[in-house]
Amino acid sequence: IVNLVVNEPTPTYTLAASPDSVVVNAMIGDPDPDTVWINVTETGGANIGFNVSDTSAWFDHGIVNSGTTPDSIPVAVHLGGLVPGNYFGTLVLTSGDATNSPILVNIALHLSAPVNNPPEFTGGIHDTTITECDSLTMMFTASDPDEDHVTMSMDSLMPNMGFSSDSNGHGYFSFYPDFSQAGVYT
Repeated sequence: IVNLVVNEPTPTYTLAASPDSVVVNAMIGDPDPDTVWINVTETGGANIGFNVSDTSAWFDHGIVNSGTTPDSIPVAVHLGGLVPGNYFGTLVLTSGDATNSPILVNIALHLSAPVNNPPEFTGGIHDTTITECDSLTMMFTASDPDEDHVTMSMDSLMPNMGFSSDSNGHGYFSFYPDFSQAGVYT
């Protein structure tokens, strides 16, 4: 007598993560970005266990260290203490049941410095012609679109030129050229 045993095939499971990569753009001074959720599934719909770890100090996956598919894993980026630059890390998903373990989810952070917009000047800054021994007075205003404090000064004043400014963003230029100061001044 011969016994013939036929076994069912050993099931194969495939772990999947969606999205399979995350790119976060942020600026110094911004609050921490919104949490991104990584959906973890088994491609055939089976329920298999998995473990979670990460490779970076600037993001974490909360208190979730393991789960069963289907599940979602939070990825929280923390900007505190970082300087402008590009940061790269990996969320690692492992399963003893999956044939494609580990699954790596790449996490990238592009952290930029805040843009500093230059002040905007309005008012009396324009080409002007006067005669020696006449007087010229110009008032202009400077404001900063970033609401930074604006301080004004003028370098290389010639004799008989004056400049002053106040704390309200106003500048005052005066010139009283004498009989020896004909010329072009820039």
